[in-house]
Amino acid sequence: MFRVVITILLLSSFDSMAQDSTAFVQDVDEVKIMRNFKGRYQRRLDLMRRVYPLALDAKVILQQHQEEIDGVSKKRKKKKLGKEAHKTLKDEFGYNIRDLYISEGKLLIRLIHRETGMTVAEIIEAFEGKTRSKWYIGLAKLGGQDLEAEYDPEGEDYLTELIIEEIDAGTIPFSFETKYVDKEVFKEGMKDYRKRRRETHKRMRELKKSKRKKGKS
Repeated sequence: MFRVVITILLLSSFDSMAQDSTAFVQDVDEVKIMRNFKGRYQRRLDLMRRVYPLALDAKVILQQHQEEIDGVSKKRKKKKLGKEAHKTLKDEFGYNIRDLYISEGKLLIRLIHRETGMTVAEIIEAFEGKTRSKWYIGLAKLGGQDLEAEYDPEGEDYLTELIIEEIDAGTIPFSFETKYVDKEVFKEGMKDYRKRRRETHKRMRELKKSKRKKGKS
């Protein structure tokens, strides 16, 4: 796809010299204007570095299990292999997924659809059954996730697709190595997260307390 990306940096004020960026992205007969392109691009790239390798690994595992399932004729055996495939995915990526922020999880769900052609809900249904899939869909919604989300390269995932094209072209450095998270690493990460959250809440309380004192004086 022919793309021309022109980034114009605008000074928002003479005093702060703060930068705002507008990107004009042209697809032959279509022109898109994206505010703050540089910031949006970098944030999406940071997310991609963490979740894109996971999506690619999931694709490989699913393909391997699907080939095995396709080679079996008995329904009971297919069902057993499907459950084993689902268990493999949970064992391989369970703590990685639990370690993701909501924004990272949303991107991973859409990337899995891009790489496999199936939504996460459809994958669960294929391996675990429709009832189980509905249960997971409902559970995920409680956490702000949509397992039925599809990849949209012309809409929400436009920047993601642009980054993938650049990765494939080798124009940006990118590591495809998945950094697996085990139970101990996850527990340590959660401990650090809770500690940072407590410290943040403490600072906020102190700040509010300080403001109240200033207001009374």
